[in-house]
Amino acid sequence: MGAIAIEWFFREEVASHAHFGSLQDRAHVSALRIERCAGTDGGLCFAASEPIVVDKVRREFRYMRSSQPERSQYLRGLRVEVRSDRGKIVKGEHLALCEHPYPKGWTARPLFKPGNQKPKQPPVLQSGDDPYAWIEERPHDFWETDSTRLVAGSFLQENSMPPGEPRNELARGMMLFGVCADAEACIALLESDEKVQRLLDLTESGRLRLGHPDAQHHSGGDLRPYPAVRERAFEVMHLSLRQALAGPPKDDAKWIGRPVVDLVDDIFCAHMNNLNKQEWRSREPLEKRRRPESDR
Repeated sequence: MGAIAIEWFFREEVASHAHFGSLQDRAHVSALRIERCAGTDGGLCFAASEPIVVDKVRREFRYMRSSQPERSQYLRGLRVEVRSDRGKIVKGEHLALCEHPYPKGWTARPLFKPGNQKPKQPPVLQSGDDPYAWIEERPHDFWETDSTRLVAGSFLQENSMPPGEPRNELARGMMLFGVCADAEACIALLESDEKVQRLLDLTESGRLRLGHPDAQHHSGGDLRPYPAVRERAFEVMHLSLRQALAGPPKDDAKWIGRPVVDLVDDIFCAHMNNLNKQEWRSREPLEKRRRPESDR
C-alpha cells in the first residue's frame, strides 16, 4: 500500500530534535514506480511497487543575525528511506508526494540522496535565507550519517498549489507515494499527451461533461463548466499532472501496467467537478428560480 493517514504525520508523541517517537513511529509502505512503456498512452505507466520506510522528523536550523543571538527554526516533515534489501530506487530519482483528497493541493518531489557520514550540528543560515532552497541544493542529505543509505526528505510547511486549499492539520486524508527517474521529464511528457490536450480543449470549449450537484432536478444529469471554471483549466491541469506522479489513493496493484495519463484524467475531472460545484452553489439561488414549478 502506497499511502499513510495524514493523522499519523501530525500525531506528536515524543518531541525530539531529530525524530518524533521511536521505531513505532516508522511506517513501512510502498511507492508506485512510473516508467516509460512502449505503446502506452502518454508513454508512461505504473510499473511496480518499491518498498520504502517513512519516519517523521523535525529539523533544526539556526539563523545568524547581526548584534543579536542565534535563533532556531524547526521544520516538521518526513524522511523516506529506501529499503536496501529490496527495490530498485537509485540516487537522483524523485520521490513523488501528494496529499489526498486531491483538493488539498499539496505535492512535493524531493530527490533521493545519500548520506554524508559526518554527524552535524544544526546548519547555520543567514537571516532571510530560505531553508527549503538550502536543503534542495545539498548533494547529500545533511542529517543522514550513513552514506550507504538513500533518503528523501520533505517538509509539511510547504504551501499547497492552486487551486488547493489551505492546510488543515485536523482534516482527515492520506499521503501518497510514487517514484520516478525524473519528475520534470515525466510531467513534460504527460503535458504533450493527446488525452491531456483533449481534456483542455473540451474544457476551453465548454464541452467537458461534469456531474450536476442537483441532478435529481435536471434530466441531463450534468453541468457544463462555468466560464470562471474554464479559465482555470491550465492551472488545474498543472496540479493534476504533479499529483498523478504519486499514484492512486487505493488499489495500487490494479494500476500496475495502466497509463499514468488515465489517473491524470481522473484527477483533473475531479478537480473540475469540485470547482464547478462551488461555482454552482454561489449561484444556487438564481438556479432555483429557474427551475420549473413542478420541480420545486
